[in-house]
Amino acid sequence: PGQGSRSQRQCSAMFPTFQGGDGIGTGDEQRGQHHEALHQPLREQLEQLEQEPQRDHLEWTSTGVRTLPPSTIGPAAAGGLNVDSLDAYVAGIKSFAADAKLGAQVARVRCGFDARLRQVCDMPLFSHVGMGSLANALSSGDWPEAHQSAVPASPNEPVEPEGLPRLIQWSADAQSHFQTVLKALEDYQRHRQGMADAEHRLGMALQEAGQRSPGDFGEALLSCGNAHQLAAARRFEAVSTDDLHVLSKLRAHQGKAGADCKRAIRQYEAAKRELALLRHARMEAQETKSHASGDSPLAPTIEANAARLEEATMRRVQRCAESAHGKLTMFEAKHNADYASSMAAHMRSVIAEERRVAEVLVASEIAAEAIARTGPAH
Repeated sequence: PGQGSRSQRQCSAMFPTFQGGDGIGTGDEQRGQHHEALHQPLREQLEQLEQEPQRDHLEWTSTGVRTLPPSTIGPAAAGGLNVDSLDAYVAGIKSFAADAKLGAQVARVRCGFDARLRQVCDMPLFSHVGMGSLANALSSGDWPEAHQSAVPASPNEPVEPEGLPRLIQWSADAQSHFQTVLKALEDYQRHRQGMADAEHRLGMALQEAGQRSPGDFGEALLSCGNAHQLAAARRFEAVSTDDLHVLSKLRAHQGKAGADCKRAIRQYEAAKRELALLRHARMEAQETKSHASGDSPLAPTIEANAARLEEATMRRVQRCAESAHGKLTMFEAKHNADYASSMAAHMRSVIAEERRVAEVLVASEIAAEAIARTGPAH
């Protein structure tokens, strides 16, 4: 019996709800005590919140919502919102964003993005497909010239060579005029070549007809055929002369020297644009941070890199300006000489061509009258 009583007590302690009879009541009491122990801290916390409602502030965390004591919130706890802390946080974000934007502009200038974009937009593909205006808009963008006057002058400020803007404008006008003249001369050459081919075929046809026709009529046809053959020969000579002394010189002038000048101008304008963008970004960042909380943790590194890059860009602007001025000066002298000699050679060729053709045609006037008088023999 002693052993049975001890086993029953152990089983009752482990499984109180399966005791039967009084054991069921005993299990309910134990469960009630257990729930009471669990809910007691929650009830105490709710009572404390009801007594002091202004001390409770909620904060969202990764695990849920927890309460913050007044000491961690600040003097504005009674109002439920710390406006000063929020303003300081927003100001810090603005300063960080300003320094980050300045860093992006520094990276943009360092990698030469604008110069490469302009080089791509200058490719003939854009003009061939009719997208020249779109390419100019893409490569131009917004030039912050209005802000350059507000930037303090540097001791190493680049000095623009005298007459460089005039040379740049003249180069653009000369290149455009060259393109127009060259295209017109090429069309004139094709027209002249077509006239020579047609006169050659017509002369051969008249000569064949003259050989088949007897008498004066046949002789007149042969004479007219010979006149067309001579006129065709004069036109072929004029085509060869213009190709050698006019078009070849203009194409070489337009191709090598013109492309070199365009490249020099593009490099100068890209360097000047990058300097303006960098200065505008630095001024904008300083202005933004002056109304915010000051410098961000990025400021020392970004400002130092921006200052060094600005100095290097100013030196590059000076070098590109001097190079562009020298090349444009030589291009202007060569352009004037080549343009004058080419136009003079073309006009001499046209005058000689038309005079010789006219002499040949005047000599065949008697043959034309004989054809009209005699007519073909039947």
